[in-house]
Amino acid sequence: METRACGKVVVEEELNKVNKPTSDRISNLPDRVLHHTLSFLPIKSIAQTSLLSKRWNSIWGSIPTLDFSTVALPNLDPENQSKTLALIITSVLSRHRGNSNVKVFRVSSRLGFCHLASSCLYDCVRWLVKRRVEELVLEVGSSGRFDLPLCVFQCDSLRCLKLDANVSWCGSPSFWLGATNGLRSLHTLFVSHVDFLVSGLCEDLFSGSSFPCLESLTVESCNGMTHLKISCPNLKVVHVNSMNINSLDVSGMRLENLRVSFTFFRCYGESWVSVFAPNLQTFSWLANCLTEKCLIHGFPALIKSHISCRCPGDLSMVKIHSAMDLISASSQVQSLVISVDFLRVLSKIYFEGGLPYPFVQLQTLKIQTTSLNRHDIPGIACLFKSSPMVHTILIEILGDGARDDFQKWFDVSLDKAYCTEEQYWESQAQALIDFLYHLNVAMIHVKGSMIHKSVVTLVRFLLEHGRGLQEMVLTSQQLNSGNLSLWEDQIRLLEGFPRASADVKLSIA
Repeated sequence: METRACGKVVVEEELNKVNKPTSDRISNLPDRVLHHTLSFLPIKSIAQTSLLSKRWNSIWGSIPTLDFSTVALPNLDPENQSKTLALIITSVLSRHRGNSNVKVFRVSSRLGFCHLASSCLYDCVRWLVKRRVEELVLEVGSSGRFDLPLCVFQCDSLRCLKLDANVSWCGSPSFWLGATNGLRSLHTLFVSHVDFLVSGLCEDLFSGSSFPCLESLTVESCNGMTHLKISCPNLKVVHVNSMNINSLDVSGMRLENLRVSFTFFRCYGESWVSVFAPNLQTFSWLANCLTEKCLIHGFPALIKSHISCRCPGDLSMVKIHSAMDLISASSQVQSLVISVDFLRVLSKIYFEGGLPYPFVQLQTLKIQTTSLNRHDIPGIACLFKSSPMVHTILIEILGDGARDDFQKWFDVSLDKAYCTEEQYWESQAQALIDFLYHLNVAMIHVKGSMIHKSVVTLVRFLLEHGRGLQEMVLTSQQLNSGNLSLWEDQIRLLEGFPRASADVKLSIA
């Protein structure tokens, strides 16, 4: 009986411990820990925590991350959206403790398609500069002009500035003098949809004297620029997108990633691009016209390169040489992607004598084309011949192989060689002997459910001459159970071709 009684007492004591109210351990955490935790929540949820206790009200009043980019007001008309968003922002800022700095401030009036009043935004920015803001993200739509306050360009605490605004950005030389004295701690700069109204403003703006610590720069969809020069000494990433300029000059010993896309639209007259980046690792030239001059130094450390271009008219020999300089800069690359029109440029180059430098380090070659037709084949052969050590090739055919909208390219097609596709590939066997010896994997992806004749011809050539080929894989964007049997019939046809490698495996992925 005594044993049972003792056991009952022990159980009751343990139950009392479980039911006993415990202290609020979360509230007792240091401010910096709670601030970091709350930074992952929407601003509305953070504000609601202020109702929990005086302790949480204090945390809310000193929160260093103010992110209004997720505030949605879908049930209001644009005018009331603007007023409501401005009211929310000013209300939050007014409750912020005066001795607490702000590390991050983000606002996006694009959410819900509302416009934030310029006067409200102007006052907010001035308030944030006083609070030593470190990251300032303004994605705003404005019906009028919005100029950043001069104090922004004298803010030595700012580390990240992102301005995405449909506004005019004008200023006198004295206004921009502040940019050379401030922003010296800026690491990341993103400007989009900005109109630079001062002539010649941007030619020397992105330099070491203005941004000595800048590591990442994005300039896109900006107007008022015809010549863009970028020479900040610590830059690692540069993206130039959707611009309309005549010349681009980029230099940086530490530059690792460079992407230029939709930037050169016409390239008539004096158009040129110059790049000096000996430590570049990733290079992308996407949907740009070929410039009249291409002054690009080689990239000895290059790992990945993606090159495509827009060729709206006949190519002059000047632009052919420019294209050769562009592609030759990637001669040390390990992974290369060639897209669309540039294949036809390579066809022209191939008939003019080929590329001056082979891709001696290339391991993976990816070719993207809308149709594997007679105008693409010499360009593909040019890449094969220039890639003696390649291990894997991937060919994506993203259009109808039977369609051809490029009649103007007939002078560089197989019609000039007076031979069929089969005859042409056979004539290239000796020139491609190194490529065929080292090629291990070939993957071909087609858009439709049929394997086009040009694909069959290429597959047959690779099977018959690829001494090192181990795997041939065909895939389709429209492959399903309904047309799988049709593909299997075509695969059986391909399996009947002679093979140079007894170990090659032909499959559908």
